[in-house]
Amino acid sequence: MNEPHYSSLPAKLVKPTLKNLVLRHRLFGLLNAAREDHRILWLHAPAGSGKTTLAASYSERLNCPLLWYRFDEGDYDPAYFFANFLTSARSRLASLNPIPAFGPEYLSGLGAYSREFFRATLANNDVERLLVFDDCHLIQNVPTIVAALTTLASEAPKSCGVLMLSREEPPLEFVSSVGLNLALFSAEELLFDELEARALADLLQYDCSAAEWPTVLANARGWAAALVIQLRRSLPYSSVSPIMLNGLANEAINGLDENVKKYLLDVALPTILTKTMVDELSGTSAASDALASLANTSYLVSRTDAEHTVFEIHPVLREFLLQQQRSQLTPSEFLNLLRRTVAVMERHGQTVAAAELLIQACQWEDLRRFILTHAKAELSSGRTTHVLRWFQVLPDSPLSNPWLDFWHAQILLSVNPLQSQGYFERAHAGFNSDPMGRVLSAAGVLTAMYLAMDDFSSAPRWLQELAELDEFVQSLNEPEVEIWVLGCGNVLLNYSTHPALLKTWLDRARRVLPLCPPGKRIFLMTFLLQYHIWRGETEASQALLGLLQEQSGNDDPFLRINLLNWQAVNALLSAEHALAYQSAARATELAETYGFEFCVPTILGQEILTALSEQNLELASAKLNQMQNRLDPQRRMDQGFLLHLRSGLSLAQNRLPQAQQEAEISLEICKTLGLHAFGSLTQHGLAQILIAQGEWHKASSQLDQLEMSCRTSDKPHLLFLTLLTRAHGLLCTGDDKAAARILAEALAHGKQFNYSNAHPFWLPDVIARLCSFALEANIESDYVRQLIKRRNLKPDDNADEQWPWPVKIRTLGGFRLDSDAASAPTDKKDNKPLQLLQLLVAINPDGVNRQVLADALWPDADADAALHAFEVNLQRLRKLTGLKDSLLLQGGMLLARPMDCRTRAARY
Repeated sequence: MNEPHYSSLPAKLVKPTLKNLVLRHRLFGLLNAAREDHRILWLHAPAGSGKTTLAASYSERLNCPLLWYRFDEGDYDPAYFFANFLTSARSRLASLNPIPAFGPEYLSGLGAYSREFFRATLANNDVERLLVFDDCHLIQNVPTIVAALTTLASEAPKSCGVLMLSREEPPLEFVSSVGLNLALFSAEELLFDELEARALADLLQYDCSAAEWPTVLANARGWAAALVIQLRRSLPYSSVSPIMLNGLANEAINGLDENVKKYLLDVALPTILTKTMVDELSGTSAASDALASLANTSYLVSRTDAEHTVFEIHPVLREFLLQQQRSQLTPSEFLNLLRRTVAVMERHGQTVAAAELLIQACQWEDLRRFILTHAKAELSSGRTTHVLRWFQVLPDSPLSNPWLDFWHAQILLSVNPLQSQGYFERAHAGFNSDPMGRVLSAAGVLTAMYLAMDDFSSAPRWLQELAELDEFVQSLNEPEVEIWVLGCGNVLLNYSTHPALLKTWLDRARRVLPLCPPGKRIFLMTFLLQYHIWRGETEASQALLGLLQEQSGNDDPFLRINLLNWQAVNALLSAEHALAYQSAARATELAETYGFEFCVPTILGQEILTALSEQNLELASAKLNQMQNRLDPQRRMDQGFLLHLRSGLSLAQNRLPQAQQEAEISLEICKTLGLHAFGSLTQHGLAQILIAQGEWHKASSQLDQLEMSCRTSDKPHLLFLTLLTRAHGLLCTGDDKAAARILAEALAHGKQFNYSNAHPFWLPDVIARLCSFALEANIESDYVRQLIKRRNLKPDDNADEQWPWPVKIRTLGGFRLDSDAASAPTDKKDNKPLQLLQLLVAINPDGVNRQVLADALWPDADADAALHAFEVNLQRLRKLTGLKDSLLLQGGMLLARPMDCRTRAARY
């Protein structure tokens, strides 16, 4: 059942083609017994012990799907590992759940990604499967892959058997994590016994007399490779042990034809060889025929029939051949062979293995050329870890080519943006008169700044560089360059220095976004969303969010997290608190599922702002504590954001000195880091705090700076908030005339853009006072009433009949009731519900004992019947008038909430 359809799979995902096979039923039984109690079987033994052949033959005995994975040099990079594993899983395993492709952004949360990955690829728990990982010793010092395999061990269902083949014992961290799920098989357990050795001799058609067998077995000591060599050699036999590798390999090669020896020396550098590679390296097709013959007649060469027929020289023999190359060739001859081999490997897609040959030979100039040739393609494929290693092994000497610095910066961008920024700056210094290099590196500096969220103080210099080179960028007509540059709009929005550049970037970003590849969409998306959010254009941002959500699908969690977070921001500005909480909760869930922990503090910040907006101070306090515990101390902007939010909570709790201290520290952080846009929010919050403390002159100074910035940077929403706060401050000082003038401009902005929230900070009492004043002065009355209803504002003591009361009760000139929910009839005789309301208003709308009301309306009924009639008619009154939440029964007292009910008699 596990016989593969391997025509399209690379050789590393295909089990070797088996020839001259001895079925080792004794070991099959041991493996089956171990699998009863252990999920992971680790077979460790030296090269030539028969591990791979045992696993391949064992897999053929099982009636279940097989996933074969052979580790190689490329598996230093988790992106390479996950991509290849997924390719194999899609070919061999059914019912795969969707899983996003691994990229460098997942490195910080590798455990979370690995968990979701293996749950998706091994989702069907009922189907028996076998996973074989060969050459595990190659990755035992690669923490990321060991961690991924550890997760696999914990996530693999019981129906999934896992064999791991290595020349070494498993790493201690793997053993401690897997625990009792792990069974170890050592070299001694894999040795051939006499029956298996005799079967091998029969299979290879080698005759041994009874007298010769004790010597053969003693010399080979049960080691598979040694047995093959001993059996194919004439007596007398030399003593061979597993540690005498050179002697064993020497015996192996001495028995070969001289042409075959030469072919083997010509092709020994690559670990994996296709037929075409063998022919190119040797210069003759006879070489591939010779390897095919060896694969059929001995264990010296293995063959895998995959997408291309692939040969692998046995590790013991290959190491011997490499030593022969170094001893027989001059340095110049070896270098020529190395370069020719690397060129062939490059042509056949063995990029990582070729680079490893250059590293082992310390050919640093060749490695630099190699990086310049391949870095872009590797980066585009998400394979950054091994490219980063290439840079790390280069000697510490000045790099003459600035493009090396540029690609080093690109590789580091998602992993360490602060370090990446330094390399982009160094690259820019080396480009001098190269406009393409200057553009790409300047944009790289700004992108690294944006990702680091730390120090933006030098951003104006780099924005000026891009402004000067913008005509050059447009002349290129290269979408890839355009996308890279326009992503810097996220930084440009913080400044008001280049309004014309901002306008043209916005226009171009809108044109390019639909054509942008999914993996490169996030920076343009954030740029456009930020622009609309800063302006308070919630309808435009919602339309853009809808479009992006349609296009993004479910295959990019990082993009979905960002979209959900922006959805939370937009919902907050629209005062849709339930949607804001829902979006933030889903974003947090995705971030934690896929290991994007650095996103969580920002998402929590949106939840805190939402809680402050609806005055849920208990929730805001709890979320602030969560945010504090999850902050990255390296991201100083997040530290400033936390203090800004704390100042908002302190203001709402009337802890004004503490609020001022928190706001001032936050503002100082913003100034230090060059965070102009975010600093303006902090500055506005500080002005609100100063007004609450009665320090109008200090507040006015802050508002003057803010107003000038808003008008020059075209941020109407922040201008709206600034003017509202100034009007409030003027009211507090008794300057009603100036307050009315400022409030008129603010509310005109609010009406134009249909604003319904403040960021920061929504202060209901302040907004209610401003709305009451506006209605009294007939300033934008329709918009003000709409805002009051949308935000459910409660009237202050000065609210008059212009306020959109939910209920108006008139008692002078005849009884009349007006309600938002209903217009209740007042002329019906024996209308007990309205008589109840009239009596309440006449006696005391702030509270009348229910027994008093019951006795007055039903004087002939006994006390219990009167109270029952009271309760029935109270329900009728609430339903009739829509006063369900306004007529309250508390402690036996019926009262009309003054915030909801306007009683005309109270004015006189």
